Amino acid sequence: MGLALDFTKLAARRDSFVVSVQGNPAGSSVYALESRAGGWTVRENTSIMGGMMVQTTTLDTDASLAPTVLAQTMTMQGQVMKTDVTFAAGRAKGSATTPTQTGPQSKAIDIAIPAGTIDSDALQGVLPLFRWAADAKFTLNLFSAGKGTVEPITLTVVGSESVTVPAGTFETWKVEQKGGEAGATLFISKDAAHRLVKIAPAGQPIELLLAK
Repeated sequence: MGLALDFTKLAARRDSFVVSVQGNPAGSSVYALESRAGGWTVRENTSIMGGMMVQTTTLDTDASLAPTVLAQTMTMQGQVMKTDVTFAAGRAKGSATTPTQTGPQSKAIDIAIPAGTIDSDALQGVLPLFRWAADAKFTLNLFSAGKGTVEPITLTVVGSESVTVPAGTFETWKVEQKGGEAGATLFISKDAAHRLVKIAPAGQPIELLLAK
């Protein structure tokens, strides 16, 4: 992938999160990384506000977590939006439907994918593979199906913090994610597992808190 990743830490995992809006529980999100012949499968299921927004994602990757097939369905207030993208020969091709102020909008996707690019849905699976430290800073290319673009993001450790979530209290690296579709502050456990403990998207009253 062209990144300084420790693939000895790549392993199947399943993390469950509470979705918190303005400090109140408002939904759940489950992220799973599953091993399969020749690669990995990412599965994500999110439900917010009693099902007002439901998103289901299946992303197949090769052994290095480079994307091969993405299928995503989002239902928002009864409107169904689908994304289907295949990755081959250095290109991503398919279509994506995203919400806009005037209703769902579909777009065709056909763009070059530089070597080392990962899909945004695989980022959580990649995080434990970085060599986190007090001065760590990483840049990688991220494919966003919603925007139909590949953009660099930067992950920078800006401090340490003790974080309490439903799964317990963790000593974490506080990491700023900048660039790409949206910025966020990530809290990644300092232990060998480097679990994503908390996600705080920039400028939004929403957080994802590790539940188990």
